[in-house]
Parts: sequence; C-alpha cells; structure tokens
Amino acid sequence: KMFIAGNENDRVYEYMLATAWDVSSASFVDSFSIASEDASPNGIAFSKSGDKMFIVGHVNDRVYEYTLATAWDVSSASFVDSFSVASEDTVPNGMFL
Repeated sequence: KMFIAGNENDRVYEYMLATAWDVSSASFVDSFSIASEDASPNGIAFSKSGDKMFIVGHVNDRVYEYTLATAWDVSSASFVDSFSVASEDTVPNGMFL
C-alpha cells in the first residue's frame, strides 16, 4: 500500500501497489477527509500495526491522531485527539514515527 497526504484538498489517499515498492503499479483504493480537523495535511505516518494514523496539519499546526477500525484502511479512520506543535513550528511538514 501507498498513502499520500493531499495538501491542497484535506484528504488522505490510499493506493494498492500490485508490485511491492513499485509506484508504477499503483491503483487508487480510497480516500479519507480530514476537513473537520485541518484543511491542509502535510505529512502522514502509521503505527507499525496499521491501526493508528497520524497526520500533520499545516493550517492549525497540529498532529492529529486517528484510529483505523481496519488496519491500513483509511476509510475506516476515526478522529481521536490532536497535539499542537505551533510553539515549535508554524509550517509543519512531514512526519515519521
């Protein structure tokens, strides 16, 4: 799977890779809107188990936590909580756990 944070349209996109690590084999699966939390996601990370997703939001300078009812399936995400990084950076980009 491959995931992209859509900076211009408040969505996270999920793709299936027919061949592991080969982006040319990608096909769109689903997307998830984070519009209720932030209009500009700039980074994404997942827990090792795939049941938690974390998004960096540019508009509100926050990290958002979501629980995925089905691991690695963004359409099953539900908002949990957020954490402000505004005192450290006002344009947070990227994320790694």
